[in-house]
Amino acid sequence: MILLKPFIILIALIFWYIPYLQFIGMAIILFVYHTLIKNRNEHIKKMKEIYNANNWDFPIKNIKMSYIPFILYIISALVIAFLSIDMTNQLIDINPSEYSKIVETYPLWKSITFIISLTVTWISYVFMINGIVKDQWHMQESELHNKIIKSRFIRLREGNVAMIFRIITLNFYEWLLLFNLIRETDMCYIANGTASGDYTKYVQIPKEEIKEDINTLIDNLYIKITNEIEKLNEDEKYSKIFSEVTALKKETAKKILQRLFDEEKINKEDYDRIKTFI
Repeated sequence: MILLKPFIILIALIFWYIPYLQFIGMAIILFVYHTLIKNRNEHIKKMKEIYNANNWDFPIKNIKMSYIPFILYIISALVIAFLSIDMTNQLIDINPSEYSKIVETYPLWKSITFIISLTVTWISYVFMINGIVKDQWHMQESELHNKIIKSRFIRLREGNVAMIFRIITLNFYEWLLLFNLIRETDMCYIANGTASGDYTKYVQIPKEEIKEDINTLIDNLYIKITNEIEKLNEDEKYSKIFSEVTALKKETAKKILQRLFDEEKINKEDYDRIKTFI
């Protein structure tokens, strides 16, 4: 899991508006999307471990988000960029009065490709945002319910709405969205321990509980054995204790046998004899 810093978006924004360095800004943005998807998958996977360990209902169906929408987004964005540059170069080389002629003579296949690329960009972006944001928002609400975290960090957003805002704000909303997503997800991962590995405390049984369970087991076994040997003669008592104790794990057997001896349920001779078989 990689925790990015929000200021990386500011760096990308600067490069984006510097001529001939826009590709650096785009590369940074794509890296951010890739990291958000990767972190999302790790977050959900680690939470799945907690929920399985505690027999809780898991709120997310798709544990691993596919990278296919991300790949399609890259391809379609590159196609749009290429066609836009191609059109721009043609417009630069002619007089403004001839613009309408360029539009009329522009190859049909390029127009169709441009429209298809726009559609693919929209759809793939919606899938990406919904996978990154909506899934983790639902996960966050479940974590709150199960008291894994105490506060909400990730705000609910919908992919189609995000795309509309990108168009309205001339893409400025994308920068703002990524800036906030990095900040919100980082805080969420830190709070639930998935960033540091502390989430395992919700998976592992505390040592105090383990110790308590062992003591309870020993108590129950001791009561069971003493009840069964209560009305037996010495030979039968020895055989019963021997069969019960030697069938246990070494440490448990030692504790049971010692307790039987301490409470005079077995004599010293029988105690020593059984102890050699543990």
